Amino acid sequence: MAFSDPVSVTYNAVATNHPRVYSAAGAASLFKTTDDTYKLEVSHAEVKGRRERHFIRITQRKIGADPLVPATNIESTASVYLVLDNPKTGYTDVELGYLMKGLCDFLNVSGNATKFLGGEA
Repeated sequence: MAFSDPVSVTYNAVATNHPRVYSAAGAASLFKTTDDTYKLEVSHAEVKGRRERHFIRITQRKIGADPLVPATNIESTASVYLVLDNPKTGYTDVELGYLMKGLCDFLNVSGNATKFLGGEA
């Protein structure tokens, strides 16, 4: 089973389409906006035959003024990703979903994302 094509991701209340640009058996799937501003990468791997690693990452690319040479623009990127690392046995997909949702919900609690971005631990 695969993600729909294109996938829709909302950034700052704006839904953005990411058409699939790469997909091969055993490799990460890559979705990108047509202007190359955002990309979404999804992959799955078997680790040492006993574990599975599921990976999803969103990257934003932007051009901005160089702080050292304001007349010059430079490219910058920022990424956020989630890795689910689990044994092949012992957990159901539902249980793993609860774990993943718990982390995402924690970050959605008022102030927690700000604390995380501010370097609190």
